[in-house]
Amino acid sequence: MKKFRPQPGFVVQAYRFALGPNAAQEVALRSHCGAARAAYNWAVGWVSASWWQRKAEESYGVVEESLTKWRPWSLPALRKAFNEARHTGPRFAGWWGGELQGGVLHGPGERCCRVRQLRKVEAG
Repeated sequence: MKKFRPQPGFVVQAYRFALGPNAAQEVALRSHCGAARAAYNWAVGWVSASWWQRKAEESYGVVEESLTKWRPWSLPALRKAFNEARHTGPRFAGWWGGELQGGVLHGPGERCCRVRQLRKVEAG
């Protein structure tokens, strides 16, 4: 992976903040992070499932036109698919409130960015 190098004349400065949440805030923070992670894992599985299915079909000699369609991994497509899954799927049946809404915003978005980064690295 390429190492970040600032442009000449630019200054890079980093900050580290300590969080000191109270008990209620900590519960909400953990819930939000858990929902984002669940949404991210769902997005990885959803996109990977079609990739593995296509790979298996290719090994069986299925022609290109008959292969399983690629699932889109753009942010809008992932959000739309996740919204549908969270309303209809049993995996998220007991999760309601603000947690999954945050997961919708952050989980699939993180997946989309990671795939984009991977493509750039592979391209050189």
